[in-house]
Order: sequence, then C-alpha cells, then structure tokens
Amino acid sequence: MYLPGRKLHWSVLGFLFVFVLVLLLVGWFYLIPAARAMENADPQQRVYLRDTSKLLLAVVLILLGSILVLCFRIGQFFLPRPPAKRVRTNYVDAWAEAGKRMQLPDEDGESPSKN
Repeated sequence: MYLPGRKLHWSVLGFLFVFVLVLLLVGWFYLIPAARAMENADPQQRVYLRDTSKLLLAVVLILLGSILVLCFRIGQFFLPRPPAKRVRTNYVDAWAEAGKRMQLPDEDGESPSKN
C-alpha cells in the first residue's frame, strides 16, 4: 500500500546535509572571524569585508543551487528529452477476426467438439 507521506527521498536528506555542512563551514571559517574583525575595522576595511561577504554569499548560493539541480534533477523540466518516435497502431477488424475463430457445425448438424 502506497502512503505518499511516508517515503523519504535520499536526495532530500543529502541536500539538507550538504546545506547544513556548507552553512557551518561558512559560519565557522568566515562569518565569526569577520564579525570579530568588524569591531576594530576602519571604513576601508569595512567596505572590504562587506564586498567579500557579498561575493561569498553569491558563491554559496550558486553552489547550493547547483546541488539542488543535481539532487532533484529539476533539469528535466527545463531541458526535456526528445519524445520517442510514435508507432502507428494496426487495428484489426473485429468481425473478420471473429469469423476466423468461429467453429462451424459438421454437416450432420452436430456442434464441433472442443479439444
């Protein structure tokens, strides 16, 4: 029996794991040291920290977007595969087929025996 809410896709779990991992790495290696450096920074250094933060945000979003495309294969909605070549269906005349299968009675008038 299929229950739609009970199936967990491994790609969802993988995406969430990678998302949390990237978030922790960016926070641990950049955001915490940048916040500490911002306290004692002059205006030129503040501009540098702001611009590098924007660049890092763009890189992280592109990385997470590409992981999202790879995990969930949403590319199939934008670049679908070409459809398969159509096959023409041969329709059989039902009355002709029934006439081929019909068993005629013998000349005696008896119905034919089944094998």
